[in-house]
Amino acid sequence: MPASGSSHISSGISSYNPISNLELQYAAPVGHRLHLFVRLNPNCCLIGGVETLLKQKQNQSLTSIESTETEIPMTDGTEEPQPRMADPISRGDDPFSFLNQQGQEGMVEPTSTFDTSGKRKSRQKVGKFFSNLAKQTQQGLEKGITNLAIRADQGKNPDILNVGLYDASGTQLWCLTEPHPLPTTDYERMKGVAFAIPLSIPPQAKLDPSTIVTLKLWIKSGATLLKQTAKHYLLGQCHLSMESLRFSEVMMTKSFSLQSSVVVDGQLQLMICRDLKFPPLYGRSWSLTDPDMAGYAQDSLFHLPLDQSYGFEKDSDWWIATERATESSLVLPVSTAVAQLAQKACNISLTHATSINSALLANRHDSDTGRNATVRLDIGYFLLDSDALPSAAQLSIHWQRPDCIFETEIVTNTAVPVQTIQVPFSKGMATTFFYPKLVTDDILPAILQQYGSNQPTYLLGNVRILISLSTAKTGAVDPFAPTGTGSQALTAEEETLQAIFPLESYISKPDGDIMSIPVYHTTTGESMGKLILEVKVDLPSQSQSSPQLLSSSGGLTNLMGLDIDNMQTVPPLDRDETHTTLSHEPNIQRREQQLRTMGNFMTNEFLQNHVRVRSEDLTMLTNRVESYREALIYNPKDDVLPSHKDRKPKPFRPSSSRTTEELAGIPFNVHAVTLSIEKGQANLAEKGGFFFNVTCGAPADHARGFGPLFEKGPSGGLRRLEAQRLEWIQKLHEAQSALIHAVSTFFTTSRQNNQNIIHVPARNNLISALRWRVFELTHQYHDITWACTIRRVNVFSQALGIALTSYLTSISQNTTWCDLWVKHGYLVTFEGLLSAVGKELGMIEDASIGVNMLRNVAVQLVTAESEPAADSVHVVNSPNIKWVHMMSTDNAINNETQFILKLGINAEYFATRLAGPLKTHPVRLYPLLYQVGVDIRQAAAHAHMNAKSQLNPSGTSKTETEGVKNVSLLDDEDQDDGVADTDVLVALNYEALRKMNVYANAISPMTPASSQENGTQNQQIHPVLASLHSHIVGSSGKMNHGILDEAAAVAQKLGGGGVVFCKSGKDRTAMHVTYKQAQYIHRFLQLENATIIQPEKIYDDATKMRVYGTRLPICEKNVGQAKYAFNTLQVRFMPDMLKPPISTLAGFLKGGAVFKGGGIES
Repeated sequence: MPASGSSHISSGISSYNPISNLELQYAAPVGHRLHLFVRLNPNCCLIGGVETLLKQKQNQSLTSIESTETEIPMTDGTEEPQPRMADPISRGDDPFSFLNQQGQEGMVEPTSTFDTSGKRKSRQKVGKFFSNLAKQTQQGLEKGITNLAIRADQGKNPDILNVGLYDASGTQLWCLTEPHPLPTTDYERMKGVAFAIPLSIPPQAKLDPSTIVTLKLWIKSGATLLKQTAKHYLLGQCHLSMESLRFSEVMMTKSFSLQSSVVVDGQLQLMICRDLKFPPLYGRSWSLTDPDMAGYAQDSLFHLPLDQSYGFEKDSDWWIATERATESSLVLPVSTAVAQLAQKACNISLTHATSINSALLANRHDSDTGRNATVRLDIGYFLLDSDALPSAAQLSIHWQRPDCIFETEIVTNTAVPVQTIQVPFSKGMATTFFYPKLVTDDILPAILQQYGSNQPTYLLGNVRILISLSTAKTGAVDPFAPTGTGSQALTAEEETLQAIFPLESYISKPDGDIMSIPVYHTTTGESMGKLILEVKVDLPSQSQSSPQLLSSSGGLTNLMGLDIDNMQTVPPLDRDETHTTLSHEPNIQRREQQLRTMGNFMTNEFLQNHVRVRSEDLTMLTNRVESYREALIYNPKDDVLPSHKDRKPKPFRPSSSRTTEELAGIPFNVHAVTLSIEKGQANLAEKGGFFFNVTCGAPADHARGFGPLFEKGPSGGLRRLEAQRLEWIQKLHEAQSALIHAVSTFFTTSRQNNQNIIHVPARNNLISALRWRVFELTHQYHDITWACTIRRVNVFSQALGIALTSYLTSISQNTTWCDLWVKHGYLVTFEGLLSAVGKELGMIEDASIGVNMLRNVAVQLVTAESEPAADSVHVVNSPNIKWVHMMSTDNAINNETQFILKLGINAEYFATRLAGPLKTHPVRLYPLLYQVGVDIRQAAAHAHMNAKSQLNPSGTSKTETEGVKNVSLLDDEDQDDGVADTDVLVALNYEALRKMNVYANAISPMTPASSQENGTQNQQIHPVLASLHSHIVGSSGKMNHGILDEAAAVAQKLGGGGVVFCKSGKDRTAMHVTYKQAQYIHRFLQLENATIIQPEKIYDDATKMRVYGTRLPICEKNVGQAKYAFNTLQVRFMPDMLKPPISTLAGFLKGGAVFKGGGIES
């Protein structure tokens, strides 16, 4: 960590950077700063401001910030302030006194021992004369321009006051308050001026009691024409010793006299506070998720908390609001626990898929597994009954499985000799091997009927041999033949013959046993001859049972809540048939039976690749568990990287690591952001205020991206993928129905033609095409399902760590809602600021599913002394949470797995500080997601949708982003094109409203008189949701930030917690959370006038937090630069309450290349 806040030390205001950064936050020794909140008495508010100064010194040039002041005698701040006259004034106290040197400089004799000649003295005097003349001319021009600008402004913009903290010499500026407008009315002036941003004395200065510090009061013109060039003028100053600032209380108020030539009886009232970086244990703004102090050691997993205090006045009292952003000690252990659970389930899914693959291999006819019979066919020749030899004869061999209605073609279009008389058998003319399975189960009913009561032990099936005979014939003269040739057209007449024989009849026949199989015409049934061949059928040497299909129960798809029990796929991949509820609907039963007669709809090639994918994912999860567990035993390394470059598993994961797959289970940029308000006096027991949010990046699987899963396949995030998965199920169902219909039609036609056919020929083109379509859709369905499963693991892991941080922060400060939490669940409201365009649309879709999955989680607090499970995860550097254990339960609700997350709590805290209901009952999470896009891309998407709807009222809002993409001038490192779907925002907000309405009615049931009906759905809206409901109703095609504002307010009223996120959790999130904090401060300080809303005051306070608070250091933690990833064009399209100060923007260049090292991301 940096040793000091040297980046803020400056020689003047013009070079001072007010932006908070990590160097200042981490200045050593940590926790030893001193905060001075400054209040100016009314006398400091110079009537007329800069214009008055100019009039008082109309014959002199004014000193600016670059002036060096003569030291003024120090005051200890304890003596009674004495009235002082403005004139006469000592030269040392006069900020303009240095200008009086003009008349003296010509008389001052130089003292240099190296310049003794008269010529040099003369030249020096001449040089000084011209130098002073130029200086006077410049100051005269500046004075004139300033006067003109002030007169042109006509008092529209007040002058600006600042107080700076300097070293003893008054030349080095340590820090500066925020600029404050000079009061312009008597009423405002009588209240004085209170600065919200404190002056922080550096740790080193505070530790030395002999240190002298200087406070300087500055003023500059607020005229519009001088906004960029206005100079600061010194109104007065005072010197303080650190000894005078010593006190024993936490806070203290002292007054100091302002020494000035222009201000009479000016006083600076200082509220002096000790360092507030670390909240007191169990005190206001402390959370169970906070690391202990050991967690902030040099070699710890955690970064120091970020903090900033603000001073506010209420009824002449100081109220100190302290904002903190602290990393959560729970996110990494929770991610580890989820990874362990997923690893075990993935292993089950892998072994299940492997067993199905083995079963499919055993079913194959073209590989010798040792379990199947071996069939060798040696084709000799075809003995034709007719004397007329065909011109050509080709043969194909088909195997008719006893458990499948579809033939399998083994040999295709092989030439076969044709004889009219019997000749010696010649072996090896056409030799074929294949390996049929000994079928004992699922034999076709039509075949079993042929055996009657004498049921076989096993069957191998039939071999059907097709012989195609072509006979050339001459016909009429060919009109297209060359002239004079007299050629006749040659035509070919084809006949198809077939021979069928059962393999069981040839088992263990000795070699050399030549068979003659009758051959018949396929159309007429007439005998056409015999096929001479040798058939050799050998059973496996040892009786081996077929591979056993292992259950998918407890597998990953089941764990992640993807229901496939109703899918009639064969083989039943991921379908737990031991727990599948059989339908009693006759049509469904008939359909299942029909599909079972059609064999498998997966190729071995697909399944082998699918098993490989599952194996890779198991390896990934195994490595994840190992690396996360290793991180929790943290061994410090010498090569410690800055946080934005670190890619090791840690509680803080920077947004720049979004594409790192190893970290995909850890939520990124998670901070518990608290705001505590204390009264500025020694008695801190007086009731204060506490407000908190969790801020983070979008809980989405950024590492896997949002592109198509396969060629022309579905793309996007989980919500879209799973919707398309349902569409694929429908496509598969329709393809199966089409195949069943075609097969039924084929058999019906065959029976009508008096053909006793049990199998569908392999060369039926229509049925073969329909069958392959079912194969393709089955493959794609399982690809989509598994992709959604792994994606759910990552998204759920992230969302759970975030929600748990919110819950534990709530119970650390609030015990009044515990009974309701136990009964109805803990309401955690996610407030998303993503745009429904391109990749961010995919992030919304991921987050919606991840957040929704949280409803299946119950959190149970137990004493840490109870025996933890063997796979419990140790929690590092937490004073009160010792371990985490996560398990799934068997009592699934709506086919979704339920989870119990147990936390081992320190026995003393459990016994003395934990609310009673939480000791005995688990609390289920009740998650909601509200989503509003607030950037330029969302504005463009709305405009595009509105324009299109006007041209095509029946059109959809989901379009390709031809008018939306590439509008961001500060892009990420990769292109972000895709679709825009503004409807998803409305749909998500309605879903959240419905759930919140159920929750509100559960904890505070409505009376009929207080209920409000929604005219579209006749749903009663709870009164507390009336405003939120009206915002959502009118939100289509609009950027309505009021939805998030109202949702957050309602969630707080209902005892819930808030989670704010955007893509990275640092830019739009910063704007929203600072606005929420400013609103809370306004409500807290205006309790007696709660109906009086001052938007300008709220915006102003939010702006201070965006510049001086914790959000810019968070940006630096993530990308290495303390800037918001916006540009001025983007800011123009943002809601007013979310617009950042221009000075904090990253700029226009892609990747933030305008900054050294790059790294800025949008």
